[in-house]
Amino acid sequence: MARAVTVTCGAALGLGAAAGAVTRVVAASALPAERASAAVVIVLGLAIALAPAVPPRGRAGVLRATGAAALAAIAAPVVAGGDGFAPGAALVVAGVAALAAGAALVARRCGAAPGSAHVLGAALPALLVGAVFIADPFIEWRGPASNGAETSLWVYRANPVAAATSQSGGTGLDWQTRPLMYDGHGAGGLSVIGQYYPVRPPSAWAWGALALALGTGLALAGGPPRAPGSR
Repeated sequence: MARAVTVTCGAALGLGAAAGAVTRVVAASALPAERASAAVVIVLGLAIALAPAVPPRGRAGVLRATGAAALAAIAAPVVAGGDGFAPGAALVVAGVAALAAGAALVARRCGAAPGSAHVLGAALPALLVGAVFIADPFIEWRGPASNGAETSLWVYRANPVAAATSQSGGTGLDWQTRPLMYDGHGAGGLSVIGQYYPVRPPSAWAWGALALALGTGLALAGGPPRAPGSR
């Protein structure tokens, strides 16, 4: 057991360091906060993709995935050349891993095949990340009206990327205001609705704590995988 934990921790630190190193090389001219944020987002994506693979090991696997994600998120911004690791951002990444792994465990408990459970587990946090693009046509259509603003606020604040990179416990770089998302003139960014999003990033601490609680609840509800052919 101790050896397995040591291997998991070492792999997580190595993966986070690799993400940070890649970011440092590719974005050498970027600001430290930009490199740190990019490295954390890479690790967040890896957590979504990899965390659902552990549910066959049960609740202990969910805990292991959560801890590994946090370690990777600690190492990544440091190696990327940031001003230091952001514990709030690491908490968000850990929460994302808990959500993905817990949802996959529930799917396994309901009889889903391992591959299907993996996809379903990853889909939960991935949907939170992609909601800003899915909601584009609806929020843009409503424009800056109060109901559109309220919708966009909740869509944005539910986004783990916004939480991990926020100035409230995250890496300190609000990605909503970057040209990658929205350049301020309605063209050039990935999303055309940046002008309709209130700039109120979520707290990394609050987002991560809530995600961890939800992920833990899913893990407890999931229990051990259901045996084939059982009811």
